[in-house]
Amino acid sequence: MINLKYTQNFFREFTLIHGENAISPQFQKVMEHYLAMEFQELISSLSEKVRLVSYFGYGNNAYHYIHSDVLSYCSCYIQIVTNTYYGQIVWQSVSGRIYVPTDIDIDPEDVIFLFSGFPEEEIKSTQFLKKVKPWFETTNINFEVETEDVYFADSTYLHFSFHEANPTTASQIEYLIGEFIVEWNEKSEQQQRRKGLIHNASAVKRTDTTLVIYIDMGSANAMPQLLEAVDTLGVVQKVEITSFPKKEWTM
Repeated sequence: MINLKYTQNFFREFTLIHGENAISPQFQKVMEHYLAMEFQELISSLSEKVRLVSYFGYGNNAYHYIHSDVLSYCSCYIQIVTNTYYGQIVWQSVSGRIYVPTDIDIDPEDVIFLFSGFPEEEIKSTQFLKKVKPWFETTNINFEVETEDVYFADSTYLHFSFHEANPTTASQIEYLIGEFIVEWNEKSEQQQRRKGLIHNASAVKRTDTTLVIYIDMGSANAMPQLLEAVDTLGVVQKVEITSFPKKEWTM
């Protein structure tokens, strides 16, 4: 089965640069079909966890596409975990016709799309994921802290389990974390960002007994302080921290 999630970033970035009408639904459908297959084949030898955080996008600071008598191409990048590779997407036809993204009469049997200029062997053989060592102390936290499969210290999922079921607890924690981020960033800005900046946090799933939050710590090493702040509420029994959330956390 072709996984079209790999292509979403490309088309979002393409239309952001060139406008919603810069590519027709017909052109996108054929392009998407070929490139999703190409990308799946390129990353097929990588682990499932790596494939989950892989995608390709449009442009490498050269937002353009070019047409010639032989083939057409546009700039493209491939993102695999924290590794970025730059190359191109090329397309050409059997008939010799030059297709442009706004075309609506696309013959899928006449045109083909391919990746070009990427270090395929390097991509297929690189060990992308390495677990990070524990990066914070939890001595001042009264609830249990469990870390598993943490590969990115700055980008993690936090699964909070509560002592008791309560429909308002998840919102309380979410609000506190939001306030913590604002306060942290304001203080860091006053100190020329010496403490780093937290990028964002968003709730993934809320129930009466749990809360799942995705947090991008950016350049801030603020996890212990954030957990200590949450601990002041006295409602958390346990937090699980990981780079790859369990399916039930997001469904």
